[in-house]
Amino acid sequence: MIVTALLLAATINTTSACEVTRTPASFDGKRVRIRATVISGFEIFGIRDPDDAQCETIWLTYASGGPVASTSFGGSAPQPERAPVRLQKDRAFAKFQKLLSTEMYPRGRDVICMSCDRYEVTATLTGRLDYATRGGFGHLNGFKTQLVLESVSDVSAKDVASQYDANDFSATRIRFPGGSVAGSVIDRDGRPIVLAPVNATSTEDVPPYMKDFHEWTDEKGSYKFADLPPGTYRIGINVDSPPSPKLPYATTFIPK
Repeated sequence: MIVTALLLAATINTTSACEVTRTPASFDGKRVRIRATVISGFEIFGIRDPDDAQCETIWLTYASGGPVASTSFGGSAPQPERAPVRLQKDRAFAKFQKLLSTEMYPRGRDVICMSCDRYEVTATLTGRLDYATRGGFGHLNGFKTQLVLESVSDVSAKDVASQYDANDFSATRIRFPGGSVAGSVIDRDGRPIVLAPVNATSTEDVPPYMKDFHEWTDEKGSYKFADLPPGTYRIGINVDSPPSPKLPYATTFIPK
Protein backbone atom coordinates (compact mmCIF):
# COMPACT_ATOMS: atom_id res chain seq x y z
CA MET A 1 0.00 0.00 0.00
CA ILE A 2 2.81 2.41 0.82
CA VAL A 3 4.66 1.65 -2.43
CA THR A 4 1.48 2.18 -4.43
CA ALA A 5 0.87 5.54 -2.78
CA LEU A 6 4.37 6.70 -3.57
CA LEU A 7 4.05 5.67 -7.20
CA LEU A 8 0.78 7.55 -7.53
CA ALA A 9 2.28 10.65 -5.96
CA ALA A 10 5.18 10.57 -8.42
CA THR A 11 2.93 10.35 -11.49
CA ILE A 12 3.01 13.42 -13.71
CA ASN A 13 -0.05 14.17 -15.83
CA THR A 14 0.94 15.86 -19.09
CA THR A 15 -1.95 18.12 -20.08
CA SER A 16 -2.81 21.65 -21.21
CA ALA A 17 -4.03 24.77 -19.46
CA CYS A 18 -7.31 24.55 -21.36
CA GLU A 19 -7.90 20.96 -20.30
CA VAL A 20 -7.16 21.79 -16.66
CA THR A 21 -9.57 24.73 -16.57
CA ARG A 22 -12.29 22.72 -18.34
CA THR A 23 -12.18 19.90 -15.76
CA PRO A 24 -10.28 21.30 -12.78
CA ALA A 25 -11.64 18.89 -10.18
CA SER A 26 -10.07 15.93 -12.02
CA PHE A 27 -6.60 17.48 -11.58
CA ASP A 28 -6.96 18.67 -7.99
CA GLY A 29 -3.91 17.74 -5.92
CA LYS A 30 -2.15 16.06 -8.84
CA ARG A 31 1.25 16.76 -10.38
CA VAL A 32 0.83 18.15 -13.87
CA ARG A 33 3.10 19.20 -16.70
CA ILE A 34 1.79 22.06 -18.84
CA ARG A 35 3.19 24.00 -21.78
CA ALA A 36 2.02 27.52 -21.02
CA THR A 37 2.61 31.23 -21.50
CA VAL A 38 3.05 33.38 -18.41
CA ILE A 39 0.74 36.35 -17.89
CA SER A 40 2.61 38.80 -15.67
CA GLY A 41 1.08 42.15 -14.78
CA PHE A 42 0.30 44.60 -12.02
CA GLU A 43 -2.28 42.40 -10.30
CA ILE A 44 -1.91 39.10 -12.09
CA PHE A 45 0.62 36.30 -12.26
CA GLY A 46 -0.76 33.31 -14.09
CA ILE A 47 -0.45 31.01 -17.06
CA ARG A 48 -2.57 30.46 -20.15
CA ASP A 49 -2.61 28.10 -23.07
CA PRO A 50 -0.12 29.41 -25.69
CA ASP A 51 -2.42 28.30 -28.51
CA ASP A 52 -5.80 29.34 -27.12
CA ALA A 53 -6.02 32.67 -25.26
CA GLN A 54 -9.77 32.16 -24.69
CA CYS A 55 -9.26 29.53 -21.99
CA GLU A 56 -9.30 30.55 -18.34
CA THR A 57 -6.11 31.61 -16.58
CA ILE A 58 -4.42 29.48 -13.92
CA TRP A 59 -2.79 31.38 -11.05
CA LEU A 60 0.95 30.66 -10.78
CA THR A 61 2.69 30.59 -7.42
CA TYR A 62 6.20 29.99 -6.12
CA ALA A 63 8.40 31.62 -3.50
CA SER A 64 10.14 34.21 -5.68
CA GLY A 65 7.36 34.91 -8.16
CA GLY A 66 4.22 37.01 -8.20
CA PRO A 67 2.56 40.20 -9.43
CA VAL A 68 3.56 43.74 -8.56
CA ALA A 69 0.51 43.99 -6.29
CA SER A 70 -2.04 41.44 -5.16
CA THR A 71 -4.78 41.40 -2.54
CA SER A 72 -6.59 38.30 -1.34
CA PHE A 73 -8.96 37.61 1.52
CA GLY A 74 -7.89 34.90 3.93
CA GLY A 75 -11.39 33.68 4.59
CA SER A 76 -11.95 33.09 0.87
CA ALA A 77 -8.53 31.58 0.13
CA PRO A 78 -8.51 27.77 0.01
CA GLN A 79 -5.98 26.19 2.35
CA PRO A 80 -5.47 22.61 1.18
CA GLU A 81 -3.53 20.52 3.68
CA ARG A 82 -0.84 19.34 1.33
CA ALA A 83 2.89 18.87 1.54
CA PRO A 84 4.92 21.86 0.33
CA VAL A 85 6.28 21.73 -3.20
CA ARG A 86 10.04 21.94 -3.51
CA LEU A 87 11.10 24.31 -6.28
CA GLN A 88 13.95 23.15 -8.51
CA LYS A 89 16.23 26.18 -8.97
CA ASP A 90 18.35 25.08 -11.91
CA ARG A 91 19.61 26.84 -15.04
CA ALA A 92 16.23 26.61 -16.73
CA PHE A 93 14.58 28.27 -13.75
CA ALA A 94 17.25 31.00 -13.67
CA LYS A 95 16.60 31.71 -17.35
CA PHE A 96 12.85 31.73 -16.68
CA GLN A 97 13.25 34.26 -13.86
CA LYS A 98 15.62 36.49 -15.82
CA LEU A 99 13.27 36.73 -18.79
CA LEU A 100 10.27 37.46 -16.57
CA SER A 101 12.13 40.21 -14.72
CA THR A 102 13.48 41.98 -17.84
CA GLU A 103 11.61 45.24 -18.34
CA MET A 104 11.27 48.15 -20.72
CA TYR A 105 12.53 51.44 -19.30
CA PRO A 106 10.70 54.79 -19.34
CA ARG A 107 12.50 57.57 -21.21
CA GLY A 108 11.15 60.25 -18.87
CA ARG A 109 10.34 60.54 -15.19
CA ASP A 110 6.76 61.39 -16.11
CA VAL A 111 6.24 58.01 -17.80
CA ILE A 112 4.85 55.54 -15.26
CA CYS A 113 4.51 51.82 -15.85
CA MET A 114 3.83 49.31 -13.09
CA SER A 115 4.64 46.23 -15.15
CA CYS A 116 6.48 46.77 -18.41
CA ASP A 117 7.64 43.28 -19.35
CA ARG A 118 9.95 43.05 -22.35
CA TYR A 119 9.37 39.36 -23.03
CA GLU A 120 6.38 37.09 -23.38
CA VAL A 121 7.67 33.93 -21.72
CA THR A 122 6.54 30.41 -22.55
CA ALA A 123 7.80 27.29 -20.83
CA THR A 124 6.95 23.76 -19.82
CA LEU A 125 5.88 23.98 -16.18
CA THR A 126 5.64 21.11 -13.74
CA GLY A 127 3.93 21.39 -10.38
CA ARG A 128 0.93 20.59 -8.23
CA LEU A 129 -2.50 21.73 -9.35
CA ASP A 130 -4.90 23.02 -6.69
CA TYR A 131 -8.60 23.52 -7.33
CA ALA A 132 -10.80 25.74 -5.17
CA THR A 133 -14.28 24.36 -4.62
CA ARG A 134 -15.03 27.53 -2.64
CA GLY A 135 -13.37 30.94 -2.88
CA GLY A 136 -10.32 31.20 -5.08
CA PHE A 137 -6.61 31.85 -5.39
CA GLY A 138 -4.59 34.93 -6.29
CA HIS A 139 -5.67 38.53 -6.62
CA LEU A 140 -9.11 39.12 -5.10
CA ASN A 141 -9.43 35.32 -4.89
CA GLY A 142 -10.47 35.39 -8.53
CA PHE A 143 -8.85 32.18 -9.80
CA LYS A 144 -10.36 28.73 -9.32
CA THR A 145 -7.09 26.94 -10.01
CA GLN A 146 -3.45 27.49 -9.16
CA LEU A 147 -0.22 25.79 -10.15
CA VAL A 148 2.33 25.46 -7.36
CA LEU A 149 5.54 25.43 -9.36
CA GLU A 150 8.03 22.59 -9.02
CA SER A 151 10.25 22.99 -12.09
CA VAL A 152 10.52 24.59 -15.53
CA SER A 153 12.04 23.42 -18.81
CA ASP A 154 12.11 24.34 -22.51
CA VAL A 155 11.97 28.07 -21.78
CA SER A 156 11.40 30.37 -24.76
CA ALA A 157 10.61 34.05 -25.11
CA LYS A 158 9.08 36.47 -27.59
CA ASP A 159 10.56 39.98 -27.55
CA VAL A 160 7.63 42.43 -27.38
CA ALA A 161 9.71 45.62 -27.22
CA SER A 162 8.22 46.77 -30.53
CA GLN A 163 4.78 46.91 -28.89
CA TYR A 164 5.88 49.84 -26.72
CA ASP A 165 5.95 53.44 -27.93
CA ALA A 166 9.62 54.10 -28.74
CA ASN A 167 9.13 57.75 -27.74
CA ASP A 168 8.27 56.69 -24.19
CA PHE A 169 10.22 53.47 -23.61
CA SER A 170 13.68 52.04 -24.21
CA ALA A 171 15.01 48.48 -24.10
CA THR A 172 18.09 49.80 -22.26
CA ARG A 173 18.05 51.59 -18.93
CA ILE A 174 17.85 55.38 -19.07
CA ARG A 175 19.98 57.16 -16.51
CA PHE A 176 18.45 60.41 -15.29
CA PRO A 177 20.47 63.03 -13.43
CA GLY A 178 19.91 62.75 -9.71
CA GLY A 179 21.30 62.06 -6.29
CA SER A 180 20.59 60.12 -3.12
CA VAL A 181 19.74 60.88 0.49
CA ALA A 182 20.33 58.35 3.27
CA GLY A 183 19.95 58.34 7.03
CA SER A 184 18.58 56.44 9.99
CA VAL A 185 15.76 56.79 12.50
CA ILE A 186 16.45 56.01 16.17
CA ASP A 187 14.57 56.47 19.43
CA ARG A 188 15.76 58.53 22.40
CA ASP A 189 17.79 55.56 23.65
CA GLY A 190 19.60 55.17 20.34
CA ARG A 191 17.70 52.06 19.23
CA PRO A 192 16.69 51.78 15.56
CA ILE A 193 13.06 52.30 14.60
CA VAL A 194 12.06 49.59 12.13
CA LEU A 195 9.53 50.17 9.32
CA ALA A 196 9.21 53.88 9.99
CA PRO A 197 7.70 55.85 7.08
CA VAL A 198 10.08 58.46 5.64
CA ASN A 199 9.09 61.10 3.08
CA ALA A 200 11.26 63.25 0.81
CA THR A 201 9.27 66.27 -0.41
CA SER A 202 10.59 68.75 -2.92
CA THR A 203 10.59 72.36 -1.73
CA GLU A 204 10.49 73.60 -5.32
CA ASP A 205 7.73 74.14 -7.87
CA VAL A 206 7.94 70.79 -9.68
CA PRO A 207 5.42 68.49 -11.44
CA PRO A 208 3.44 66.16 -9.12
CA TYR A 209 5.42 63.07 -10.14
CA MET A 210 8.61 64.79 -8.86
CA LYS A 211 7.11 66.16 -5.64
CA ASP A 212 6.92 63.33 -3.10
CA PHE A 213 8.94 60.17 -2.57
CA HIS A 214 8.43 57.52 0.11
CA GLU A 215 10.64 54.92 1.77
CA TRP A 216 10.60 52.75 4.92
CA THR A 217 13.38 52.11 7.37
CA ASP A 218 14.92 48.64 7.39
CA GLU A 219 15.76 46.35 10.33
CA LYS A 220 18.64 48.69 11.26
CA GLY A 221 16.48 51.80 11.15
CA SER A 222 18.20 52.95 7.95
CA TYR A 223 16.59 54.41 4.85
CA LYS A 224 17.83 55.59 1.47
CA PHE A 225 16.28 57.59 -1.34
CA ALA A 226 18.16 56.69 -4.51
CA ASP A 227 18.14 58.66 -7.76
CA LEU A 228 16.15 61.67 -6.55
CA PRO A 229 15.74 64.38 -9.21
CA PRO A 230 18.08 67.36 -8.72
CA GLY A 231 16.71 69.93 -6.27
CA THR A 232 16.18 70.64 -2.60
CA TYR A 233 14.08 68.41 -0.34
CA ARG A 234 12.54 68.32 3.09
CA ILE A 235 12.87 64.93 4.80
CA GLY A 236 9.87 64.06 6.95
CA ILE A 237 9.67 61.26 9.52
CA ASN A 238 6.28 59.92 10.56
CA VAL A 239 4.46 62.72 8.70
CA ASP A 240 0.98 61.19 8.85
CA SER A 241 0.71 59.54 12.29
CA PRO A 242 0.68 60.75 15.91
CA PRO A 243 3.25 59.32 18.33
CA SER A 244 2.69 55.68 19.29
CA PRO A 245 4.64 52.86 20.99
CA LYS A 246 5.86 51.78 17.56
CA LEU A 247 6.69 55.31 16.40
CA PRO A 248 7.45 57.14 19.65
CA TYR A 249 8.01 60.62 18.30
CA ALA A 250 6.02 63.50 16.89
CA THR A 251 6.06 64.46 13.23
CA THR A 252 9.60 65.58 12.40
CA PHE A 253 11.08 67.42 9.43
CA ILE A 254 14.72 68.02 8.47
CA PRO A 255 15.44 70.82 7.82
CA LYS A 256 12.68 72.44 9.84
